[in-house]
Amino acid sequence: MTANIVNHMAKEQNLPIICEARSAYSDTEGKVVSEQVWATLESNGIFADRTHKEAKYLERCETSHFTAFAAISSGAVQRFSVLEIPEERNLSSFFYGVPDPEYGAVSYADTFKKLYRRAEKFIDVMKTHIYQ
Repeated sequence: MTANIVNHMAKEQNLPIICEARSAYSDTEGKVVSEQVWATLESNGIFADRTHKEAKYLERCETSHFTAFAAISSGAVQRFSVLEIPEERNLSSFFYGVPDPEYGAVSYADTFKKLYRRAEKFIDVMKTHIYQ
């Protein structure tokens, strides 16, 4: 959901940002993204890019491909340290702690709202510090 929100905002602002989601957990590799994710995005006017319909684990060989990283969970932050991602490329505080609606504690709509607000801040920082 986060990648689609960030990509939508970047496109609206004509920014050269492409966000891709990766999992910090190898056991989620191949897990299908819930239809509720796509429905929530579309109901909020965001094109649901279904290119990546399944979770993909973040591999060490991929880290040089990315300019920045944003973690949602402590597991993701730990994965970043294992991969030895330089701190200047780790923007983990933007999305950290947003509950995953897959576990039922929060609705997809509430998760979307939280991610959207944080994505706005993420885009602002990217514009200010990277794409000046």
